[in-house]
Amino acid sequence: MTHADSGDPGARGCAYLSSEHRALIAASGISGEVAAARGYRTVTVKAELKRLGFAEAQCIVPTLLVPNFNALGRIVNYQVRPDTARIVDGRPLKYETPKGGRNVVDVPPLAVPWIGDPSRPLFITEGARKADAAVSIGLCCISLPGVWSFRGRNEFGGKTDLSDWGLIALNGRPSYVVFDSDVMTKPQVHNALVSITALLKDRGADVRYIYLPPGAAGEKVGLDDFLASGKGCAELMLLARSELAPLEGTADERPAYFFRDGRTFWTKVDSRGEVAELELLNFTAQIEAEIEEDDGVEVRRSLELVATVRGKSQRCTISSTTFESLSWVVSHLGVHAVVSPGGGLRDRARAAIQLLSTEVARRTVYRHLGWREIEGHGWCYLHAAGAIGAIGA
Repeated sequence: MTHADSGDPGARGCAYLSSEHRALIAASGISGEVAAARGYRTVTVKAELKRLGFAEAQCIVPTLLVPNFNALGRIVNYQVRPDTARIVDGRPLKYETPKGGRNVVDVPPLAVPWIGDPSRPLFITEGARKADAAVSIGLCCISLPGVWSFRGRNEFGGKTDLSDWGLIALNGRPSYVVFDSDVMTKPQVHNALVSITALLKDRGADVRYIYLPPGAAGEKVGLDDFLASGKGCAELMLLARSELAPLEGTADERPAYFFRDGRTFWTKVDSRGEVAELELLNFTAQIEAEIEEDDGVEVRRSLELVATVRGKSQRCTISSTTFESLSWVVSHLGVHAVVSPGGGLRDRARAAIQLLSTEVARRTVYRHLGWREIEGHGWCYLHAAGAIGAIGA
């Protein structure tokens, strides 16, 4: 189907868009040119989604297909937005990516020529539609599929910064992070803001923030909602700040532990209900992976952590017993990494690292040969190159 009206989102080219999907794109303030360059389209056949790598449970039609592009203008992944979202753990999955697909830094096609110019301000948001809304008013904007999706996993299951960042010029570049309006009230979103700040600063960016106000009724507002309401670049830049604002909320709403300005804090509430924010660590640290080394007799555990000290990120691997004592801090992170004195605070610091580690991968390394019953695989024969089970090597 070919649309004739070039002012209508999706009207250029041969991509079919249902009236509902055209309305959705238009409601985000996305121009026809930007929508056509992205290649939004309506998919009504499950087989097409399977061909793109979506699992059977994800193949819900009709759905809006959203191609994701890298900084070279190549399609590297897809997302779908089903008209009827499936429910997982009691929550609707608004967007889905192919099972096993990797995270990508999405660059709208019309923004590709601007990515290499560090003198042009860069905007970073969550979601392709929001980025497309920004590009529609001439901003160089990239997007992440989720606020924590600036990282991915390598072949060993460890978390690493996405290689896509190497294609984006960040040296000295004004870089504005624009998450949804709830960024200052949701601890996990705010922690993601802290972490992406460290990543961008490590790459030389001049990091700034745009804090969107909520809607008139207190509803969440995204970048596309803000721009579609009739506001433009001038109004957006009035909200820009150079400081990373602290998490908001009452004492009951505040998290027990949180990151701010590259440090780790504990929210202490005394018997009178008075609140104090106590610094536990002058750095941030999160556990990325828990590794079990099994020699057939005993199991030894170690932890892989990523820590940011004075704006510089570094990774280290420590034993689980060493982690509990915090004796690893200076030996692995250096003398500038400081744990606040006091036995009680040290216990709090250890708890903070554990509780603020939201996505911890688990790996088991077998250090013996022979037969072994492995959960989910049954009996397997372990050898130097791997294992042989009921379904083969």
